[in-house]
Amino acid sequence: MGEDISEGRFSPEDYQRFGVCLDRETERLGHWLRSRDEPGSSRPRLGFEIEAWLIDEDCQPLPGNEAFLEAFDHPMATLELAQFNVELNSSVFRAGTDCFCMVLEELTETLRRARRAAEQIGGTLLMAGTLPTLLPEHLGLHHMSRRTRYQALNSAVLERRAQRPLRLEIEGREHLRHEHSDVMLEAAATSFQIHLETQPAVAHRVYNAALAASAPVLAASGNTPFLFGKLLWEESRIPLFEQAVEVGGFGNSARGPIRRVTFGSGYLRESIAEAFRENREHFPILLPSHLPENDTTLPHLRLHNGTIWRWNRPILGLDADGSFNLRIEHRSLPAGPTLEDMLANTAFLLGLIEHLVSGPGRERGAAVRQRPRQLLCGGPLRAQEPPALGGPAAAARASADPPAPAAPRRRRAGPPRNRWQRTRSPAGDHRGPRAVRPDRQHLAATLGQAARPRHESADPNLP
Repeated sequence: MGEDISEGRFSPEDYQRFGVCLDRETERLGHWLRSRDEPGSSRPRLGFEIEAWLIDEDCQPLPGNEAFLEAFDHPMATLELAQFNVELNSSVFRAGTDCFCMVLEELTETLRRARRAAEQIGGTLLMAGTLPTLLPEHLGLHHMSRRTRYQALNSAVLERRAQRPLRLEIEGREHLRHEHSDVMLEAAATSFQIHLETQPAVAHRVYNAALAASAPVLAASGNTPFLFGKLLWEESRIPLFEQAVEVGGFGNSARGPIRRVTFGSGYLRESIAEAFRENREHFPILLPSHLPENDTTLPHLRLHNGTIWRWNRPILGLDADGSFNLRIEHRSLPAGPTLEDMLANTAFLLGLIEHLVSGPGRERGAAVRQRPRQLLCGGPLRAQEPPALGGPAAAARASADPPAPAAPRRRRAGPPRNRWQRTRSPAGDHRGPRAVRPDRQHLAATLGQAARPRHESADPNLP
């Protein structure tokens, strides 16, 4: 989108103008999708983003991403929110029998060059869901990358929260509670993001299949049990990122069923346009940037979509010839630990999606829609006592085998263990705490169960 965003200082007229353009572009997207109601026959394209850490010889975060980019000198790398994070992008590949060999070859060379550039600035490169040696004091504004859009994002999030600090609370093997005064908390989570192109006519089915596939894939790939020195979930990035930019939607629904970092409000029914309409109807404009009006590339819609961080996010992109492409960005997987691990997770994910969308008896995605909807939106996460320590393999086995019925548990006396869970009143608002842990309303039995510990889980979008 460029660097035309002010530092979060927007007038009411900015929001109004942006909203008018967003309404117009959402309607135009619907027309474009309806004009392409026949699925194409070409193989889909794939692309990847790796968020990585710059660390020094003591495995401490090394704030030098600008110097790294200068030494790396490659257009496929870019800055991330923190000065000790970088993003490495892949080329676009056609899915096919030789696709993963080509991806591995390119990314191996990219990582070789990146590690050589990191050595030139006195560090090395690490791929992991978070850095075990990271401490809260590393995540200050003094380590924010010098880009206007990050300053604008920080200002806009805090303004919408009335300058209240962000609260992080995760209960795993140990209990972590932390307050942070800016959005740098988000920089603690680094991901391996998979972009899967899809045809408009079947995009909603691919999206639904990606939701259903998220749990088993995440269960097999979690590598982030530690955060700020605490042993938490098998994939602690999930609750971390959900709370790191907890802004919510209209009516202060940060603690309700619609969140800016969200697994979604349910399956789509007829079109991927439903997700973009939900963006407009449920999420206030966060960054009303000054963008061209009546632009056929729909810049307002694409920017607004980039400030809503679904774990499976539909993206409207642009090809070099100016035509649109539609893809699903899968965001729940951690970076690392190796390229082979990440590509194996990708193959697992894509195979599940393909099976659910077009396997035998899957006409119109019925196999996905028959799964209980409460698995994806609203089912409570059952509290569990921590059994013996396990790892990703144990998590995968646990997700495959149904658990034995648990004995009834007595509610303990005293205040609830997690105060950021809310209950819904008959009127539909959210009042008071609820004694379950943690608040996994959208990840229940899917991302939540996969990510929680088994011993107790170059796109213009922002950030």
